[in-house]
Amino acid sequence: RWEKHVAKQVTMWRVRHSEKAAGKEPRLPAQWAGLSVAFSRMHGAGGDDVAQALSGLLNWPVYDRELVDFIAQNAHVRSQVVESFDEKKKGEIETWLQTMLSREHLDIDRYGKHLLAVLAAFAEHGQAILIGRGSVFVLKPQQGVRVLIHAPLQWRSHRLAQRRTISPREAQAIVQKVDQERLAFVKKYFNRDPNDPDHYDLMINTAHFSPLQAAQLILAALEQKAGSPYPLSGELDQARGV
Repeated sequence: RWEKHVAKQVTMWRVRHSEKAAGKEPRLPAQWAGLSVAFSRMHGAGGDDVAQALSGLLNWPVYDRELVDFIAQNAHVRSQVVESFDEKKKGEIETWLQTMLSREHLDIDRYGKHLLAVLAAFAEHGQAILIGRGSVFVLKPQQGVRVLIHAPLQWRSHRLAQRRTISPREAQAIVQKVDQERLAFVKKYFNRDPNDPDHYDLMINTAHFSPLQAAQLILAALEQKAGSPYPLSGELDQARGV
């Protein structure tokens, strides 16, 4: 199913590029077309729910950890994504990746390099919602909004305990374990601290906001970055019968 999902997305990119080359009026104006959102989230804080709510507001695809990993590890699918640019753009992305690796003194394995290339491709195409896998460190400030979804440990543990029907102690152990794995992954591949606020444009405590409310805050931040209201909001409302 993921191969079909990626093939569909690549086809959409090609249609978008061909329409632009033909001088056709784009669906989104230039200040919106290149924007994306990258999420980092503490385990149990509901980051996936916020991303899905945002996808509903924007009608942008969500690229979660499993999908991004699948693309990075599958040579055929990865080539479809990375090769979806002209030679000039591919060269620019490769130069940026090499600069990042050198600047951050990153000595990463083949998977890490494939991961960076895939995330950079999504960010360059725009209109994407990227969840985890260090996407906040690949999305450039001018390319969109980088978000940390967080909440207190006790709140996250309680939420997980309810969802999985396990004890609060078990839930807290799981939350802390996954949080440590997240820290280790980001340290290994990006040499960064994912909890450092300097890496984000927006930090949302989901103990105080519903997924939809959090998504609306992110949309407002995107509108500020674009300098205009989201142009398709009315169209999406009509499609939903609002």
